[in-house]
Amino acid sequence: MQADKMPPGNFKPFGYDTQRFSATAPTGATLEMITKPEYWSHVVSRVRPGCIVEVHAENGEWFAELYVRATGLREMKVHVLREVSFDGEIDAVLAEETAYVVKWNGPTNRYAVCMKDGKSVIKTNFATKEDAFIWMREHKRTMAAA
Repeated sequence: MQADKMPPGNFKPFGYDTQRFSATAPTGATLEMITKPEYWSHVVSRVRPGCIVEVHAENGEWFAELYVRATGLREMKVHVLREVSFDGEIDAVLAEETAYVVKWNGPTNRYAVCMKDGKSVIKTNFATKEDAFIWMREHKRTMAAA
């Protein structure tokens, strides 16, 4: 077959040879971690080269789309097709915050605004870090005006 034309046998519906997977990375996992081949050692038997893996951070802070380039017995080599970090600007502002901290409080309580000393939770159940940040900023204004 000529290389300058697509062989008909190589043109198939998506899902015929490859699949798309969805993975939820636990809180604390980073893009750097999920691109290490050994990170995928427990699930490598489910994929093969050419598959796409959508990785969602459990806490909603980032998303990545990975292309599986190669698989081995206990490793999966991936290439990052795209990545999105949703809270980078907020993290920079929060780093300067002296009284409060916004932290992931698990899938039930989600994001929470807490005292920086870690002794008090002020409010929980924010869907995103941005929502918690906005509430924290307004709460600070209200407390300052009182």
